[in-house]
Amino acid sequence: MGYLNYFGVENTKTYTENTAQFKRAVLDRAIKEINQYTELDVTYEVEKEVVQSLALN
Repeated sequence: MGYLNYFGVENTKTYTENTAQFKRAVLDRAIKEINQYTELDVTYEVEKEVVQSLALN
């Protein structure tokens, strides 16, 4: 799972087995900070527990 390298969690087994924890600990925090500290408005939609799209407005 090469994409986990971007988040620095490639050796953390929990994230590969529990997407809810990954969303809460990594994705949601990052999106909240991006939306708070930049002019961007980042959102995502979850389909079947897989992030299908990421929008930067």
